[in-house]
Amino acid sequence: MSISQVTIGGIALQNFEIPTSIRFGGQQRLVVHRFSDGSRTIERLGPDDSEIRFRGIFSGSNAEARVRALDSFRISGERVPLVWQSFRYLVIVHEFVAEYTSRWWINYQISCTVVDQAIAYSATANTVSNSVASDLASAAAAQISTVVDISQVSAAVSNAGALTVGTAANTQAYATALNTLDNANQQIAQQAKVLASADEDYADQVASASSFQQQLAATQALASVVGAQVYLGRVCATLSSLGQ
Repeated sequence: MSISQVTIGGIALQNFEIPTSIRFGGQQRLVVHRFSDGSRTIERLGPDDSEIRFRGIFSGSNAEARVRALDSFRISGERVPLVWQSFRYLVIVHEFVAEYTSRWWINYQISCTVVDQAIAYSATANTVSNSVASDLASAAAAQISTVVDISQVSAAVSNAGALTVGTAANTQAYATALNTLDNANQQIAQQAKVLASADEDYADQVASASSFQQQLAATQALASVVGAQVYLGRVCATLSSLGQ
């Protein structure tokens, strides 16, 4: 059975991005005391998790934007949730290496240091509320211009019961956040297409001021929406994981 879904920092991996395997595990730290008669005693010092490693391929028109978003976790050193199947970890992206073939095809491999296996999904309701509010504020701040409207998400998560699993308010808040995230992904694809089209006709457009302004606007919009996308993904991951 193949891995059906992997989410890291709220970014749901898609298509070839999803790894065929994920390496994880570790050791139990032990201190072995050996005695002259051949006997020994063993002290157990607790688990020592190995790095979680996997690889995949970013493809399509928004490959560059998505690879930058994933690499931003390495740059920031922020603790992010890593989820696949029944496995849930809180990790720091220790190493991220990409092999750029073209803007449409970028191989990557990632190594994550485990912070905890429970913290990411055992927070109190107050902590969850603060986390969602912080991520929405960061999503809003990430936008240089208003590219994606997150006001509906903010309104939905503020409704009574929105952070309580199984309620209609929770279902609605998750659906609203997911729809807004989908809009962000569409914006990324759209702005990436604008830039790709401009590059293809660069020789004819280099003297065109309007073309330059179009490229500049697309670049700014792309940077804005990628930043917002990361935090919207985190909100979706938080809302979907309540009660798990």
